[in-house]
Amino acid sequence: MNLSPLVVLLMVSGCAHLKVSYGESSTFQVVQPSTDTERWYLTSSLGGDGLWFVDTGYPITTCDQHLVDSLQLKTRGKQRYRGSTGTGVATYATLPGLQIGSHEVSDLKCMVRDLDASSSISSPPEVPVVGVLGMDLLRRFRFSFDAQERVLTLEEPSAPIDLPTTTNRAALKKRLQMKISIQDKPVRVLVDTGSTDTQIPGKRLGLQPSKIHVDATLRGSGGLGWRVADLTHYQETVRIDPYAYWTVELTESLSPPALLGLDILNYANQTWDPSSARSLIVWAERGRSHPWNPTLPAAVQASSSSPSSRTIEASSAGGNE
Repeated sequence: MNLSPLVVLLMVSGCAHLKVSYGESSTFQVVQPSTDTERWYLTSSLGGDGLWFVDTGYPITTCDQHLVDSLQLKTRGKQRYRGSTGTGVATYATLPGLQIGSHEVSDLKCMVRDLDASSSISSPPEVPVVGVLGMDLLRRFRFSFDAQERVLTLEEPSAPIDLPTTTNRAALKKRLQMKISIQDKPVRVLVDTGSTDTQIPGKRLGLQPSKIHVDATLRGSGGLGWRVADLTHYQETVRIDPYAYWTVELTESLSPPALLGLDILNYANQTWDPSSARSLIVWAERGRSHPWNPTLPAAVQASSSSPSSRTIEASSAGGNE
């Protein structure tokens, strides 16, 4: 499989609208830092070696303050945001052009804050986490995840695709949402690669708890980046039509929305197609994790400026977590 190195800086200027120039379908190795063996990270050479955290549960791409400082970007405005552990205040900056595989992205606005201090993301000692790729960017692509190979593929949404006639409806807007079934009861969930656990309204569904975790420490965005709460768990089977079933330990959601987390998503081959608002999710064995290491190649792709590339312009999406 041809794997593309990830995010590289292209010093291009532009207007105030996110633009994507699509190239060939690009496949990336998902890597893990030493501090996180579950969630999805992509290697980066933007401002030096780093990692981008892939978060389908967050509506807007976010940059760590250190990245913005290293690129000497101007920040502007103030935006109050709400996360799972409280509220916070951030500023905004416009990134220089990015090349993600063979795709070029320009005029991408990012929220700017200290990720270590205000989120569940901690930079490991070996490499910094420079930012979060949110749905304002991801929804511009058809994207797929292969659980066995642990690779993420991004391609132009209008590229030909052979999906089965029977698939799941998925809303790919500011956030990625779909329906799952628990005990034959439908539950609308936010598909969240930033959450390690699937969180559901178990009390409302009438589920019987399997255990209660007292004084659990929760990490998330907002406030101090953590809080303490009691967690109720349920051992249940989750069905995603038409093909997939998982029996997992679910967690009572402390606040809406319900979340479909990596305890299921890491065990699923999945394709999300924004052009048709469809998804295909199939149970799969999870492959071995790929730790980040300094010998991983930096992004070396040239600018995709050939006449065959297609550029689509759209307003950047904002929002609160």
